[in-house]
Amino acid sequence: EERVEACLSQWNASGQVIASCKGQDLAGLRFQHPLWQAHPGYQRESVVIPAAYVGLDSGTGIVHCAPAYGVEDFLSWRAAGHADDSVINPVMGNGHYAESLPLFSGMLIWKANAEIVKTLANSQSLVASSNDKHSYMHCWRHKTPIIYRATSQWFASMDKPLGHAGKSLRQLAMAGVEQTEFFPAWGKARLSAMIANRPDWTLSRQRQWGVPMAFLVHKESGELHPRTSELLEVVALHVEKNGIEAWQQLTVEDLLRHLPATKTDPSPAQNATAYEKNRDTLDVWFDSGTTHATVLRGSHKEQSSFPADLYLEGSDQHRGWFHSSLLTGCMLDGHPPYKALLTHGFVVDGQGRKMSKSMGNVIAPQKVSETLGADILRLWVATTDYSGELSISDEILKRVVESYRR
Repeated sequence: EERVEACLSQWNASGQVIASCKGQDLAGLRFQHPLWQAHPGYQRESVVIPAAYVGLDSGTGIVHCAPAYGVEDFLSWRAAGHADDSVINPVMGNGHYAESLPLFSGMLIWKANAEIVKTLANSQSLVASSNDKHSYMHCWRHKTPIIYRATSQWFASMDKPLGHAGKSLRQLAMAGVEQTEFFPAWGKARLSAMIANRPDWTLSRQRQWGVPMAFLVHKESGELHPRTSELLEVVALHVEKNGIEAWQQLTVEDLLRHLPATKTDPSPAQNATAYEKNRDTLDVWFDSGTTHATVLRGSHKEQSSFPADLYLEGSDQHRGWFHSSLLTGCMLDGHPPYKALLTHGFVVDGQGRKMSKSMGNVIAPQKVSETLGADILRLWVATTDYSGELSISDEILKRVVESYRR
């Protein structure tokens, strides 16, 4: 009601309030799609749901909700009791509308905007339209607009009970933080907060490179093949023998043919046409986070012990290697793969700035070693507090040389 006057003025229209109610009272109300007259494919009902993010500072107080294209919209849809698989998602990974979408099939979403407005107007469903500038998500690397989409992924649940005494991954990881010694001590609170507040771990990625998630999934149900653990061993043996490309070269029938016949599955390859290979790759942090299995208990088990006495890395690894190693360790063994964590700062220039070739402030260790000697470099490291950023410059090195000569 607060927006009536402003909206009528903006639309150069006139009207009056004939009734009023609270927004919550509209929840569950169903209405025809705005394009229901334009094509039979839109002759479906939509539903009103409440959302806390709808404000009264602009617009009508009614906001279009697209659960497939925004986190807030998706969470509001779920909070209203709707299932995840009921979300309509007609935008493909290439930024074009699906061929199954009426009127706009195959169109790039940016170019389709004008056509959508035109179709709404022709359907007498458009009150007014205008062009406005607003902030929009962009790729940090390419500086291009990002299409945000809800997609099916593989997750590691943080809160479902595991086989370790019925505790969840979050509970095991939180207990693991308590068992770990931290250098410096503030690292404990940082990692603990990250574990306590993190969502489920998204394990899958859609990349052209990376470690494949070598699963077979049912074409209709999307369920894993019932003998997945055996199939993983088959794939592992082929990759070990022929390299990572072996997964790409193997067909579904090839994989199933390697399974031994059982009473319940006397002819494994017979169902090959019902399954397809999963094309996702594994999150790189899962890859690096399992080095305790592949190194400490694998390639270097003769020279190593498990759990490791110490994991040492930069301060960014509380959300990286330290974090993923803790989770995978708890998945496999119920405890961290390390006894202690040491976090060091990063080398910066004399003014505390990150070193960059473009800024011309990079000091190469090889050059220092060649001109001043390796002992000067060692002394600088030994006398610098590793727990914070490590400053280095010609002036700082000069003072180290003077101290060394004394």
